[in-house]
Amino acid sequence: MKRKTVLKTIGVIAAGAALVGGGTFAAWSDFAEIDGAAGAGVLQLTVSNTSSGSTSMGFGNMAPGEFKIQELYVASNDAESVPNGTLTLDVLNLLDTEGNGLTATGVGNNCTTNSELAEEGGVGCGSVGEFSEDAFIQIAHKAAVGGVCSGGGYGGHLQGTLASVVAAGPITLDADVAPGEGRCIRLELGLADGPNGSGGTLVDWDGGAQSTNRSQGDSATFDIRLDLTQNI
Repeated sequence: MKRKTVLKTIGVIAAGAALVGGGTFAAWSDFAEIDGAAGAGVLQLTVSNTSSGSTSMGFGNMAPGEFKIQELYVASNDAESVPNGTLTLDVLNLLDTEGNGLTATGVGNNCTTNSELAEEGGVGCGSVGEFSEDAFIQIAHKAAVGGVCSGGGYGGHLQGTLASVVAAGPITLDADVAPGEGRCIRLELGLADGPNGSGGTLVDWDGGAQSTNRSQGDSATFDIRLDLTQNI
């Protein structure tokens, strides 16, 4: 009897050990969630004409020795996610027009004066104007201060005839435009007036050239394109 009692007691203890080892109790836990969001920034370029308050430029008509100025303020988007970029300028889509507009006027087909007719051979002036070959353009730029373009300090001059600048292709104005950075661009366009002319306000952009009667009444249209490209 004593032997059987001892065996039963050991069996009960073994069963209790098995229950503990089986992990029948659940551990405490908790969780929390927080909203997440991500997106792509925008490399955006804004342009305003500080001379006219618009996004277009009109230089109007001018006489030899006269030049006119248009000033642009250019800025990149100021979002923190926007990378630095390279700002380029291109003068393109040049269209010369002979005479006053698209309709032939004056004497000798599209000539507007007898002196223009004589300059072009006295037979007729054809259909293509010479304004872009006589007009000089100068492009300069500087960093804006507090979003303002007033004052001097323009540099990086590019100058030449309107036709040659169009043919030259894009030029780099700033190779490292930071988000929110503004730049000022100044364009001077005028007709050369010979070696004794006053020239433009930045440099002597006419280079001693002389406008001729062939460009009287002629005109030209062109586009100014600004590109901001992400730096890699």
